[in-house]
Amino acid sequence: MTNEQNPLRYQLVRIMKKFFYHKEKIHELLTDKSTIQINKSQITDFPNSLPITSHTHTKSEITDFPSTMTPSAHTHPKSQITDFNHTHTKSEITDFPSTMTPSAHTHPKSQITDLGNATTSNPGLLSSEDKTKLDNMTNDTGWIDVPLNSNWNSSRRLQVRRIGNIVFVEGRVQPKSGGDKLTGLGDTRTIATLPTQFCPRRLLDTPQKAGSRVFYALYVQTTGELDIGKFSDQGSSNYELNSTLNLDISLMYLV
Repeated sequence: MTNEQNPLRYQLVRIMKKFFYHKEKIHELLTDKSTIQINKSQITDFPNSLPITSHTHTKSEITDFPSTMTPSAHTHPKSQITDFNHTHTKSEITDFPSTMTPSAHTHPKSQITDLGNATTSNPGLLSSEDKTKLDNMTNDTGWIDVPLNSNWNSSRRLQVRRIGNIVFVEGRVQPKSGGDKLTGLGDTRTIATLPTQFCPRRLLDTPQKAGSRVFYALYVQTTGELDIGKFSDQGSSNYELNSTLNLDISLMYLV
């Protein structure tokens, strides 16, 4: 009996062929996933947003990468700064102060334009004269021997000393030989010459005793000569300069 003769059998055979055909196609689809395409609209519970997993991109993959970027606030150690040594003009500094308090410092005298001499009411520099006076107030030369002229001897060395601006002269001298007389006022003999630093500012004259009754005039010239002369014009016999004359010299004066 053929299929045409048995319609029921014929229908059953057709159904079985279709079943095995589709079963084979379904198996192919299930084993080859690359051929499966599903639209988003076909998924009924597709989420509105998906969490992005950690990943990276190269700069070329970013379509809107900016050409420049404003840096956020940050710091750098000095070692990372390549142009550290540079300068700015005052006009380039926006918050430059109008005045600045100077730090503690000093200046040489040559840089001070308005420093005058010191006075009792104004500080300043000492004048040369005042500085000399100040130096003289603290200087002490000690006793210094003064050489005598060739026609004089000494029984106590002739010495001079200066403390500050005060001069002391001490000694005892005698003429080497007799026969020389002071003939009148203004007639003098030089005993010795004092060094320059001991010279008075003006001529000094003072009586000096020689013996029990005789006074001589002792002069200290502004050039340093220590001279002996007559104290008064009362004859000449008592003013003979001989070896028995002991002239004590004791002077103190300002310079």
